[in-house]
Amino acid sequence: MRRSEERELVFILPVDKTKISLKSRDDNPAILVGLQHLYLNTEIRAQILTLIQGYVAKDCDHDTGRPGMNWWRLLVLATLNQGLDCYYARLEELANEHKML
Repeated sequence: MRRSEERELVFILPVDKTKISLKSRDDNPAILVGLQHLYLNTEIRAQILTLIQGYVAKDCDHDTGRPGMNWWRLLVLATLNQGLDCYYARLEELANEHKML
């Protein structure tokens, strides 16, 4: 594990401990609840992440790239991008500032 990833793990709330407001009228919580369910179901999550690995950049070295970006994070950002139909600046703001992500 890289040093930056180790430091980051100190500040991450585990997915199963994350409380998502079901009363919110925003579209984020509905997507996050679905992602949380998917994350907690390890069998389905493993199958989906394996599919992503085989589909995304087949000819690239999957051990290199952006530090800290893993397949789960890629799935979360891609799901939010599609589910919210958002532009890059909003997705970047969500990824960097939204504590639920």
